[in-house]
Amino acid sequence: MVKQADQFAAQDQKRKEEAELRNTADNLIYSAERLTKELAGKVSKEQSDQITKAISELRESLAGKDLGTIKQKLDALQKILQDVGTAAYQQVAQQKSETPGEPASPPPPGEKKEQPVDVDYKVVDDKK
Repeated sequence: MVKQADQFAAQDQKRKEEAELRNTADNLIYSAERLTKELAGKVSKEQSDQITKAISELRESLAGKDLGTIKQKLDALQKILQDVGTAAYQQVAQQKSETPGEPASPPPPGEKKEQPVDVDYKVVDDKK
């Protein structure tokens, strides 16, 4: 049994790497689709199309067995998502810098800030 384990260790390692790569790709596809929905109005149509194309290419490569292609498509999608995320955050930062002096999140209208209240109190000892 130990001989069998040693004999198939390389195959087991290869299968483990394949499973991890496929899981990473599936997770990235899910994240990319969610990010696309969240940033729908904040990114350009071109960027959205790039993400959609990269997702479909990665899905196609997952249908095959070539791990090199899967890794290549995975890296391409990660780079696109990183570029889009950077552009989106820069856009948000630029919008915030254009409106200085405004509070980050003003209190809702009609709601007053609660002021502390000074009260006198008397310590009661329950042990008496």
